[in-house]
Amino acid sequence: METKKDPGFNPRYDLHVHSIRKRLCDVDGISAKAAIDGIVKAGLLADDSAKNIREIKFTQEKCKSGEEEGTALMFTLIEATQ
Repeated sequence: METKKDPGFNPRYDLHVHSIRKRLCDVDGISAKAAIDGIVKAGLLADDSAKNIREIKFTQEKCKSGEEEGTALMFTLIEATQ
């Protein structure tokens, strides 16, 4: 899928990646690259460069017994220039 970029609108975001897993992992082992690349490919984000993403914060927690694992990506708009 090809994305169409609007050269007149340049949003920047902070990204918070929150992982809920049965086992906590090493802090340097948390990655959201595939999910972010998918968001770019779907056209929801122009690209994942520093031009569009200012900061990525990672947090994690252990899920409770019987709960499903998952990852949440939360984008906060910090700047939108035209």
